[in-house]
Amino acid sequence: MLHGLPEDLNGVRLEGTMQRCWPGMDARAATADLLEAAALRLGRSIIASERGGASDASYLAQAIDVTVDGLGPLGGRAHAPGEFIVEASLRTRAEVALALVDSVLES
Repeated sequence: MLHGLPEDLNGVRLEGTMQRCWPGMDARAATADLLEAAALRLGRSIIASERGGASDASYLAQAIDVTVDGLGPLGGRAHAPGEFIVEASLRTRAEVALALVDSVLES
């Protein structure tokens, strides 16, 4: 992202940094029961962790009781040239998302 920023522009030195503007979201306590129910449906564990703040869920996390983030496929270089997904992660991530939705609708 910053690789295209020149070091100098018309005699002005430019210096860029990547900086996260949103706080990380830690919904482990609030989602524990939901994740447990979904894990039972899946027959395998779902491991919760703090998520980075740059997602749409971060906007909602302050306003609603339970926000689940990190359900997309594995990959890298999000929203940048060279962005990719790991094809093998599509099925397993979809299974988790569907088990979560099923658990929410069941409750």
